[in-house]
Amino acid sequence: VLLPLHSSPPLIWQDSIAYKTLSQVRLSTIFSQSRPPVYPLLLRWVSNDRTLVVLQGGFSILGFDVLAAVVARRVRGGALRYLIGAAIALMAVVQPVSLWNYSILTESFTISANAFALAAWVALKDRWAIVPALGLVCAFAVFLRDAEILVFGLLAGAVVVVAVIGRSRQWPQYVAAALVLALSIGAFALESQTKRGAVYLRDVFAVRIFPFPDRVAFFSAHGMPDGTLIDALAVATPIVGGQAKVVSYDRGSPKFRSLNRWFFVSGTRTYAEFLLLHPSYLIFEPFASPPQVFNNASGSVRFYAPAHQRVSRLIDDLLFPRGVILAIAALWLGAAIASRDKTDRLAWYRSMVLLLMSGIVTLAVWHAEGQEAARHTLESNLLGRIAVIMALAALAGPAAAPAEELAT
Repeated sequence: VLLPLHSSPPLIWQDSIAYKTLSQVRLSTIFSQSRPPVYPLLLRWVSNDRTLVVLQGGFSILGFDVLAAVVARRVRGGALRYLIGAAIALMAVVQPVSLWNYSILTESFTISANAFALAAWVALKDRWAIVPALGLVCAFAVFLRDAEILVFGLLAGAVVVVAVIGRSRQWPQYVAAALVLALSIGAFALESQTKRGAVYLRDVFAVRIFPFPDRVAFFSAHGMPDGTLIDALAVATPIVGGQAKVVSYDRGSPKFRSLNRWFFVSGTRTYAEFLLLHPSYLIFEPFASPPQVFNNASGSVRFYAPAHQRVSRLIDDLLFPRGVILAIAALWLGAAIASRDKTDRLAWYRSMVLLLMSGIVTLAVWHAEGQEAARHTLESNLLGRIAVIMALAALAGPAAAPAEELAT
């Protein structure tokens, strides 16, 4: 993972330029900009791009190694313990993860933060020292990437749910959940104040609302201006290459000034109302054909990889298979036939809650983004795959407790 980063030129994308621009603003205004503050601050402090990508690779290795060690320690002794640990550690090697180390983007650090957070959750139990560590990881993540606000907000709930299921009276778990939730709420308040979501919302409308007259009519009836102009623009917009139609208006035009203002003032609230009133759209729109996204790299995150990156297809196929749904089904079947005395029930519940989190975050991020869905849903996709490995670990049964713990 690390060695190629020393000799590879960092990849610069459009978002990279935006982060670099923000890294030059005054520190007193860094929290009020159009993107979260952590990555611009990192670019400010680590001015050499190659040094930054090496740091990204290092944190990726460390995050997955820590998670691997923590999960493996919870597994009953034997070959499966080492297999589970290796599977998690090698997640840092698979191309859908390792390719982000080469880019000046937030993905690499985000994935690493998620790995550290999961390790803290597994190790938490009655360890007070883990509480500030989890809080630090949470603060880093929610101010690094807006989607992490939802991830850690759900993680706070997951910690409580699993603790309640396990009838735990260990206060560090509940204190950690409260800390993570408070940080997530604070980050959400900052995001709402800066109106960053309005930029992404206009992309959502361009591909999923504006091309459909009935949806435009709903929003027009709920206060969105310029619906007639949008319908005319949609009729005049051709469909290109069998892809979803993208209806974009001139955001700099004076005739759309009211529409621009609506997005920043009322757009998010009205869109949330639309989703609540249309549950079938909420659940099934991600499966529409053609996919209702644009600029999506044909649905493959490998588009963002450097052309010279060498990867092990065997490791990729084993740890990032296309048939992940079949793997999940097999795990459910395994749970049904597993004997209760050999299954780590608490770890099983944790993995299933994590899998549910993954689905919720994937759905939420997809509906919040109109473009690059393959890239933006990668973190939640990865959480689901880690949940599958953790479920396998749970089926192996818990590690034997030390003698003194048993005596206690």
